[in-house]
Amino acid sequence: MVDIKEILKRRILYEVENMENVTSYKNISYKSVNDENLSMDIYMPREVRSNVKYPAVILVHGDGPAEILKDIKDSGQYVSLGQLIAASGLIAITFNHRSSFKLTRMADVGTDIEDAINYVKENADKYNINENNLGLWAISAGVPYGISVALKTRQPSIKCLVSYYGYLDLQHRKEEVSDDITYEELKEFSPISYLNKDKNEIPPLFIARAGLDHPIINESIDKFIYELLKLNIDFNLFNHSEGQHCFDLENDNKRTCEIIKQTIEFLKEHLSIE
Repeated sequence: MVDIKEILKRRILYEVENMENVTSYKNISYKSVNDENLSMDIYMPREVRSNVKYPAVILVHGDGPAEILKDIKDSGQYVSLGQLIAASGLIAITFNHRSSFKLTRMADVGTDIEDAINYVKENADKYNINENNLGLWAISAGVPYGISVALKTRQPSIKCLVSYYGYLDLQHRKEEVSDDITYEELKEFSPISYLNKDKNEIPPLFIARAGLDHPIINESIDKFIYELLKLNIDFNLFNHSEGQHCFDLENDNKRTCEIIKQTIEFLKEHLSIE
């Protein structure tokens, strides 16, 4: 039997020196809805210069039961990702969004992501953040929501996107979800739906694919990649042929470390410090 508490303790399998010694601001309330407080943590580089505005990476976590998601930013995965990004010279932001309740409340998730991004922009000066120099890194079942929000709104402040082992098209899941969920709802949170919209304005993309992931997830990623190729859109693809879902936690090998390292390099390349 899978022990979810043990899984939530796991940290990513790639580390850099002093990453656990970065500064963090915890449990900042960015939104309250239906008597539920949603909060974020901000991880800062160790030596922040007061006269410099730093790029920030917003991490979008996956989906699941509400009781797990309410503290997901405090899990080992997101704490260590926040620390890694900050130790690499960028600001990292982790936050909790609500559950989609098996895709029946997808709009709630999308709204939470939009509100978290807006909070970061509106409070950028307080945390030395350059509100016009943001990256978004979506993971697992957070991918369709995070990447869709970014592609749908085409915010010029979002300079790059990272997708880790998550659905990039939800429409082919219609047969496995409730009859109350329409194709239009699934399309709204399918990143593939927005590739034809101002394709020249699509931010640089980094896609990490786990070769041993669920076939339906990889089918959606492969369809997205095919569409990118058909539209002649540049992107970065890293396939982990031996990688499982959550390979950054599960597969302790050279390829895992290489992909995470290249993700950080990608973010640094597109989020330069001014």
